[in-house]
Amino acid sequence: MQYRIALTGAQGTGKSTLARQLGNALLPLTEARVVVVSGLGGFAAAARLETGEHADATTLRALVQWHLQREAAASTAGLVTIFDRCLLDTLAYAEVLGCLPAGELAELRTAAGRSSRSFHQMLFLRITGDYPVTTAQDETPQFRRAIEVAIAGAAAALELTLLECRLPPQHANDVLASMWAHSRSC
Repeated sequence: MQYRIALTGAQGTGKSTLARQLGNALLPLTEARVVVVSGLGGFAAAARLETGEHADATTLRALVQWHLQREAAASTAGLVTIFDRCLLDTLAYAEVLGCLPAGELAELRTAAGRSSRSFHQMLFLRITGDYPVTTAQDETPQFRRAIEVAIAGAAAALELTLLECRLPPQHANDVLASMWAHSRSC
């Protein structure tokens, strides 16, 4: 059986860092193969997509396809697979940006629910502080908070259980302990 973990959260909350650290922390605890699936930044850059506050319907459609393709490709990647982002993120951006037609947004909501339910655990990294906006790719603190609110709202509407984390990413072992406690209580 494969165990799948997804991380969700606004830009700069440490999703990719924590995914790598969880992978490294889990590796010695299990004889299972651990795979960390990442690469949104590289995909967006290669496809020349505007991201964050500058994303549009074209970007969101491309990200939906990218998420679905990488989830399908990773279905046999390892016994433990950690995704540094998930389709719930794209749904939050679609809701905040308001750039998809209503029917397409409804389809995305359904796809995000189905995708999210395929994970055994979803970690929601909360914003722990604002960082300076120094480039056009950096999201403003207000936009990051709007994404965070949209993720929480979408998860509630889809009746998803998210394990909330407000820890700095270097505390992977603390997150593992929280995941273990949560999975035992379910």
